[in-house]
Amino acid sequence: MLIALYEAGTAFDARIVDLGDPGDREVLRSHWPLCKFPVLHDSERDRSFPESSVIIEYLDRHYPGGKPLIPVDRDSALETRPMDRSRQPCARAHAGNRQGSAAAAHAICRARAHSSSRPMW
Repeated sequence: MLIALYEAGTAFDARIVDLGDPGDREVLRSHWPLCKFPVLHDSERDRSFPESSVIIEYLDRHYPGGKPLIPVDRDSALETRPMDRSRQPCARAHAGNRQGSAAAAHAICRARAHSSSRPMW
């Protein structure tokens, strides 16, 4: 999910959630009742989305970058969608290395209004 946010150039706020903290856990549960990661909360639309594939598709549709995150060609898109499964652990490790222990803390990312300058693939 973080890779997709960065690639699209979508402005976002990362919220670190400590699952051991009851207050943090309740915030996560308010966005996704299964209390799992990753979760994206779009404050502009007041909607939350779980799961990397769904989040990437949502970002591509509502916060598009210079080039699509998912190919327009339907057959290529089918081949591309599962790739987040292999990329997500790298993003989690990166977030953990920058902001503390990945085992104890995860992030809820909140999309904000996108900026006009976007990186290109």
